[in-house]
Amino acid sequence: MYKGCAGIACIAPELTAVFAGNEYVGAAVSVRLLSPIIVIVGLAHFVGLQILYTNRKEHVYAAAVSIAAVVNAACNYVLISRWSYNGAVVGTLIAEITGLAVMSVVGWKYIRESGAVSADLLKYAAAAAVMSGILYALKPAAARLPDMASAAVQIAIGCAVYSGCLLILRDDCVKLLRRRRV
Repeated sequence: MYKGCAGIACIAPELTAVFAGNEYVGAAVSVRLLSPIIVIVGLAHFVGLQILYTNRKEHVYAAAVSIAAVVNAACNYVLISRWSYNGAVVGTLIAEITGLAVMSVVGWKYIRESGAVSADLLKYAAAAAVMSGILYALKPAAARLPDMASAAVQIAIGCAVYSGCLLILRDDCVKLLRRRRV
């Protein structure tokens, strides 16, 4: 999740140009603003469906989703008139964070008992941060390539750097993959 969020934020202009055309590159700001949604929604679904549902707390999930919908409508009412489509992006982020926060606060006991929160999460965040730093440092060189090539090169480099970081950090998932190949 972290690498997807960081990667999309890093190469938003290239992705926007490839998928929508150069005339829409200005929308890369919205893509960057919205990129954290990958992590937020992923965590919300994990907490809601894997933690709350399995502990018969469906009503907490339903309440959190309802609260998030109301927050989204209120934010959109205020922000869209000020910031246009970026206001809708910010409203969506605020609403999703609100829903995740409600589920996490009410379900913290179950989250803690599940063992889902561990120091391993820091490895993924650190690897994503290193990947982002390298991609931003390479941005001037990548800008000389056509959009499609630039996006492809940056994705390949990002994957290699992220994977390399996880190897260096001796991540359990990487260890498991290495054992399966042998």
